[in-house]
Amino acid sequence: MAHFTSQDYISCGSATLSRQVVCAVIAAAPLKGHPLYIAAIAILKFAAAQFNLRMKILEEAMSASLVLVEQSGYPLLLQTSEEMDKLMAAQIPIEEKQLALASTIRPFMLVTSPLAWLSLGNYIDSFNAQIDAHKTVLMHFEQLWEWKLATVTEVIDGDTFKTDVYDEPIRFEDINCPELDTEAGKAAKAYTESHLLGKEVELRARKQLDDYNRRLAKVYLNGKNFAYELVSQGLAKFVFFKPD
Repeated sequence: MAHFTSQDYISCGSATLSRQVVCAVIAAAPLKGHPLYIAAIAILKFAAAQFNLRMKILEEAMSASLVLVEQSGYPLLLQTSEEMDKLMAAQIPIEEKQLALASTIRPFMLVTSPLAWLSLGNYIDSFNAQIDAHKTVLMHFEQLWEWKLATVTEVIDGDTFKTDVYDEPIRFEDINCPELDTEAGKAAKAYTESHLLGKEVELRARKQLDDYNRRLAKVYLNGKNFAYELVSQGLAKFVFFKPD
């Protein structure tokens, strides 16, 4: 089943940003034989190859994701954004390195190309604003969710279980399994129990409990959202919960 990872986004983003900076260097180089030009061309070719490779992976994942949407009605936006906090936390250091690279290159452009020097200055300013925005969004995410590694100690039903990390039960966010007094509910519990009991999972848990004193969470087993597995097996449907 398709699953977007932080590295997929980061690789594409890094390659794109690298190409922007390198293209600016190439434009500033006065001669094709200039060492700066030769180095920039080599870096650009490598960045382009990495970008194209990651784009192919993302296109394949997107196609598979669209199949998932058609089968389950699960909004694609939720799938692609559910790890946004982890993505931004990983992206910020990369953005800062890109900014440092641009800042290092810029003084040389004042001599070779004042126009490129001015353009890169605008780029640095906008990039600084982008980093500040990412940090602000990340702070907001951190107020709502937290990431925890936990071992599943008890499965209550198909979409609820207990762990060694939280006192309150964990409830899968965005899905609902049939009630336990039905055959479908028993099958859902058996499936969850056979896959999660005693296993270490990664939780993206809400800090605020719901009305039933449960902690809503995304549940990842071996890097994959286990809710997708339950839905794909016909053992759950996507719903939306809002903790009050």
